[in-house]
Amino acid sequence: MTLLDDVLAGATGDARIASVLRQLKILAARTGTGPLEDWIGHELGGYAEDAELPSYRGPFVVPVLGHFFGPFRSQLRNVPIARASFAKELDADHLFEVRLREPVARLESMAAQDGATLAWSGDTINLFNWGLDNGRIQAPLNDGYVLGQAMMPIARDVYVGALEGVRNRVLDLALQLEKVVPAAGQAATTQNEQALAGMIINNHFHASSNIAIASTGVKQSVKPPGEGDVEGLIAFLREMGL
Repeated sequence: MTLLDDVLAGATGDARIASVLRQLKILAARTGTGPLEDWIGHELGGYAEDAELPSYRGPFVVPVLGHFFGPFRSQLRNVPIARASFAKELDADHLFEVRLREPVARLESMAAQDGATLAWSGDTINLFNWGLDNGRIQAPLNDGYVLGQAMMPIARDVYVGALEGVRNRVLDLALQLEKVVPAAGQAATTQNEQALAGMIINNHFHASSNIAIASTGVKQSVKPPGEGDVEGLIAFLREMGL
C-alpha cells in the first residue's frame, strides 16, 4: 500500500482530517512543493489574521442577537440586530460575518458539538450605542434601550462544511496524482517522478488549466507517459521545461 493509497483512504473514510493532512505533509516534503506545505501548515496550525482564507473557511454571514438594557432595569435578550440598520458609511458588513481561522483540530471539535457562539467586542458595543445616539443606526427597540452584549451563534453545519472543504481538496489532489504518478511521495520513487508529482501539485494550487513553464503564448497539450515508462517520463519532463 502506497502513501497515496493511505491519503485516499483517509480522505474518503472517517479518519480525522488532521491525520490525513500529516500523511499529505510527507508527500509534500518528498516532492518539494512549497504551496502544498504552506496550505497544510495553515490548516494544521491555523491562519493568521493577514492570511488569505480558502473559500470554504468564509466569510459566512451569521445572525447577531443583542441583549439590551432599558428603563426600570428592564432587559430584552436575543433581539435580532439587522445589518440594514447600520448607515452605509459605517461599513459594518464584517460585524455580521465569521471567518474560520482556527486549526482543523479545533474545527473538528466544534463540528462534534452544537456549534459555537462568538461575541462582539466592547469597542463594537460602544460603536453601536454611539450610532443609536447619533442616528447612524436604526434602533431595533424603543428609545431608552442600550446594547449590553451581542452574540453571534455559529451553526454546527458551518464547521462541518469547512472540514468537508479540506477533505475534498485533499481528495481532488490525490486523485490527480493517482492518474499520473501513483507512487508519488514514496521514499523509493525516482527524482523524475517526484518532480512530475511536484508539477501536478503546483498546477493544482495555482488552478491552471495548462501546465506551462517558461512559455508565453504557447498552448500545451502533452500526454504524460505510462507507468514504468522511464524514458518517456524523462522526455515528458524535458518537454515541460525541467
